[in-house]
Amino acid sequence: MDKSYPRITAAQLHQNSGQVVSIVGRIVKVRIYSYLIMSREFDAETLRIAIVTATATYGTAVMKACDQALVKVKIVQAQNFQPGLFVEVTGRIGENLAIEEYHSINYDMNLYSRMIEISKKFTDIIF
Repeated sequence: MDKSYPRITAAQLHQNSGQVVSIVGRIVKVRIYSYLIMSREFDAETLRIAIVTATATYGTAVMKACDQALVKVKIVQAQNFQPGLFVEVTGRIGENLAIEEYHSINYDMNLYSRMIEISKKFTDIIF
């Protein structure tokens, strides 16, 4: 994503409700759903029917944020969400304070905690 968003801890979810934010945490639980999409295409010139298939995935995850609170994430990029991985999620805080994922990457939790602490000291420069 080209734009930056506020980086928050789980304690800051409520005050940022409805906003797009970034949060880092360790994945503790994942539930992935996959479904198969099939369609038929008819080519009138060749009189052939083609069957086109695709697989779509979506799901939910629970992550433990750097302040040790649990956060629910509605996911669309299942490959980044496996128990034990640290992930930064950018998304909108929706109903029940669940984050609706727009983008996610695997992340270094120690580096994130240090960045949050340093950013508090230099808010006039960083934000």
